[in-house]
Amino acid sequence: RVGAGGGDYAAMAASMSVASIPKGAVLDTNESEVHAEQVIRLLNSMKQLSHENAKLLQEQEEWQRIKSESAAQKELMERFRIEFRKRCEDVRSELINFRNRHPHEANPANGVHSKQEAKRIQDLEYKVRALYVKIKKQEKSIDKQAKKLIEKDKKIEAYQNYIATVNSKADLKRRQH
Repeated sequence: RVGAGGGDYAAMAASMSVASIPKGAVLDTNESEVHAEQVIRLLNSMKQLSHENAKLLQEQEEWQRIKSESAAQKELMERFRIEFRKRCEDVRSELINFRNRHPHEANPANGVHSKQEAKRIQDLEYKVRALYVKIKKQEKSIDKQAKKLIEKDKKIEAYQNYIATVNSKADLKRRQH
């Protein structure tokens, strides 16, 4: 591959068209030029397709990386949810046990709270709500990324089918000449 002018392509096209001529056949000069031009066009098309294919493969690799990161984030969120629920259940059961062991009215587990304790509980509830909102946002983001990945996979598959069709047509034309 030398230069944008296609110097090597023309030489290769000429040698390929000459090599495909049976011995003893008389070939018109115009016909050999037409074959050379066709071969050059085919080579340029294949070059362009291989560049596009490489670009699509890079995009696919990037989407695969994003997909794996997304799966890791989803798994991390699920582990966090499970651990958070477990801790909440543990705290709840401990409060119930404490309330049952100490049934006095002054027991904070029975609903009597100081202002400071009420503020702390309110802050904790706010944090829990904020975490749930964050989880929902991340789930939506993951769903959007998954939809984009599916669309990209469909485009890549269609492009690969197109390339296979072009290659098979080129092989068929080559065999005919």
